[in-house]
Amino acid sequence: MCRNLPLVDQSLSWRVKIQCIDREFLYLNAELPRTLRYRQSEIAIDLVGKSLNEDLPLQHRLGWALDVIQSVTGWQRGAFVCKRAPGERSMLIAHAQTGASWMDFHKDIRNVEALIASQARPGVIATVLDSGSYMVLDDVEADSLYVPGDLAMRSELCVATSLGKSCRLALNVESRQRGAFDRTFLACATHILKRVAPFVHLEADLRPLSAVAVPAVLH
Repeated sequence: MCRNLPLVDQSLSWRVKIQCIDREFLYLNAELPRTLRYRQSEIAIDLVGKSLNEDLPLQHRLGWALDVIQSVTGWQRGAFVCKRAPGERSMLIAHAQTGASWMDFHKDIRNVEALIASQARPGVIATVLDSGSYMVLDDVEADSLYVPGDLAMRSELCVATSLGKSCRLALNVESRQRGAFDRTFLACATHILKRVAPFVHLEADLRPLSAVAVPAVLH
């Protein structure tokens, strides 16, 4: 989006003219990223819908959707985590692969599964799954709830939704930038989660991601 610069009274001094123009550029500098994020969100939501209709097992479709989300939004990590009932352990059902080899990807998901299963202290995902709400960490280093899995990450967004009576599904994403997740991206993540939820709710054979075979298309 671009707007014409406002007409500046030519009788004003050059200093005042520059101040008027500077204020307009400050507006544009704030507005353009917001517009870009909104467009990124629209594209991500649309492509996730298409990914879910591919002829693949559900958990592979979810992983593909996460890779699509990352490629469009620039988020560095993404995962879907499910909790079927209170008291049960949370289960990692999909994770972004982002071009990693299967060997490296498998090591990564093993590490993530271990973090999710850890009972040492509840992290962001466990807290959000229990509450059924959302959480945004603008700076993970400043929040005691953050459980580090990738030391390069600087901000995190996690949002959950209900799947029937007691089951819940969470989408967790992270970024190397502090303050990466604003209201636009929160709305995007919430919308994506609501698109994915009906598919997960109807899937009877959900397994931990490390136990799921990888199709050739994802190698």
